[in-house]
Amino acid sequence: MERRVSLADRYLFMRQLHVLQRAGVPLLSSLGALEAQLPAGALKQTIQAISHDLLNGSGLSQAFARHPRSFHPLVISLLRIGEAGGLLEQMLKRLAELCEWELELQSRLKQALFYPLIVLGVLAVGVLLMVTVVLPQFVHLFASWQLSLPWPTRLLLGVSLIVTRFGWLLALLGLAGVFALGAYLRTEAGRLRWHTLKLRLPLVGPLFVQLAMARFARAMAALTASGVPVLETLALSGESVNNSYIQRELRQVQERVKGGARLAQALGHDGLFPPAVLQMVATGEETGHMDELLQSIADYYDQQAAYVLRTLVTAIEPALLIVVGVGVLVMASARKQDIKRFPLG
Repeated sequence: MERRVSLADRYLFMRQLHVLQRAGVPLLSSLGALEAQLPAGALKQTIQAISHDLLNGSGLSQAFARHPRSFHPLVISLLRIGEAGGLLEQMLKRLAELCEWELELQSRLKQALFYPLIVLGVLAVGVLLMVTVVLPQFVHLFASWQLSLPWPTRLLLGVSLIVTRFGWLLALLGLAGVFALGAYLRTEAGRLRWHTLKLRLPLVGPLFVQLAMARFARAMAALTASGVPVLETLALSGESVNNSYIQRELRQVQERVKGGARLAQALGHDGLFPPAVLQMVATGEETGHMDELLQSIADYYDQQAAYVLRTLVTAIEPALLIVVGVGVLVMASARKQDIKRFPLG
């Protein structure tokens, strides 16, 4: 199976190819130069395959279309327009900008999640060491005394006993559950249910909505500015959204537009877009500056997503402190009561 080109590699590829095309370097020579400077990897193999297809008479968009795991249909559509209209340089620039936005988005998300994941990871390792190494040393001692232990101690010893005796079974059940869940989520119904649930989650649900809408508006702005018909624009922009529920809603928007509805009216039917966005779309339809208004909508959703992300990060830190504090309190309480009951220790 063909290896998928990473987003970072796609961005560098589009950006460098755009620079070479703007400098007037022939397309095959540009691809050859980019391939020569790359180490062995997925991108190098993909460029080799594209160059081979071009030498055999294929168009650039056709050559890219043979690598669907690496290049979205939106990329193919923009390249096709660039070939047909002599606008390849402009299309490559747009594609590089879209990749750059995706990279910045991923970077913001990683920065926001780094601290919580580190704290939770350290906490999980500490709890695991406590129940598998420390507590088992006290089990036989307490059992030999045959005394009634306080509930915090009994709770910790019970967890330790289950983990040490049945840890392998719990691990197998966990792996089986993960594989079963993964198989279900790969089905259409499972993916739709999971994506619908993601949008309804407290705190993070609004963030998923804002990110999906930003991706949709940015893709639609690029396609509209390139002269793609509105129905094809809606189809390709909808495919760029990584959420099955929103994709389904956007397909209904496409059907309403096909039936004669104006875009603003079709988008406002299900309440997926707020009134401010619908007003900007309506203004774009009236003034003929739809691409500029769609870009403004993308910026609007970017700002909303950044605000929700900052709010989420602000809420996570005290929540983590509470979780850690409760865990320490339970273990300290158990240890304190043990010391009071068994002063010999």
